[in-house]
Amino acid sequence: AAAGTTPIKQPTTFTWLGADITALPAGKSGVSIAEVEGVLAAAGIKTGDIIKGVNNTPVTDMNSFIGLTTKVNIKKGILLDVIRSGAPLYIKVKG
Repeated sequence: AAAGTTPIKQPTTFTWLGADITALPAGKSGVSIAEVEGVLAAAGIKTGDIIKGVNNTPVTDMNSFIGLTTKVNIKKGILLDVIRSGAPLYIKVKG
């Protein structure tokens, strides 16, 4: 946000494909997996993973993540850029 403007209020949690996603503290980019089941669990996403990108587009915060998830086609498959225990990995999700 530009100086002097109020940042847009962001949701702190979001449910996507059976996973509970939570926002990271301000200043950290990405979103965190709080609990996971369904398609994302089957793809190998684990609780505690940080999603840093969707289809090579960086996730900066919860609003950007929600915006990106509305544009993806789970049937075609999505590539998630994940940080797990500090190590980067890519996980392909297909529904």
